[in-house]
Amino acid sequence: LSGRYTGWFRMKSDNDKVTEIHENYIFLNFEKNRDGFYNVDGKGGNEFGQYTISGTLSADNEITLFRHYCQEDKDNTESIDQ
Repeated sequence: LSGRYTGWFRMKSDNDKVTEIHENYIFLNFEKNRDGFYNVDGKGGNEFGQYTISGTLSADNEITLFRHYCQEDKDNTESIDQ
């Protein structure tokens, strides 16, 4: 199950326009837990930024995933010229 995945989701704007957001990359890792289900973690990225993933895969193959977007630290970036 673990590996690289592709995908997209649809997002509706305030004026009801629907836009498809394509994932640039998704890596998922599945680890069986003591309850017989799977814990899922990973990372990915799309036009909104990079994110980590956490979630579960249940015994009846229902997957629930959460994206945790990473905030860019602009104070910590250094110019190559410095």
